[in-house]
Amino acid sequence: MDNNLKREIIIDNYENPYHKEKIEDKDYIKANTHNESCIDNIDLFVKVENGVIVDAYFDGEACAITTSATSIMLKNIIY
Repeated sequence: MDNNLKREIIIDNYENPYHKEKIEDKDYIKANTHNESCIDNIDLFVKVENGVIVDAYFDGEACAITTSATSIMLKNIIY
């Protein structure tokens, strides 16, 4: 993959992250991914039905790489 394309994907997912929103719903499982060695502190909210991830969101503060990676991950795990 071209390096410029990689940068474009990272920047796009950082500036316009997929499903970045805080969810206050008891049907979602919350997990925190706080990293003590850097600024990253993300809450993941995952809704599971019959053993399948049907929805997920994230919220918090993180660097461009972590925010982009979380955004891309959510695009790929929601069934």
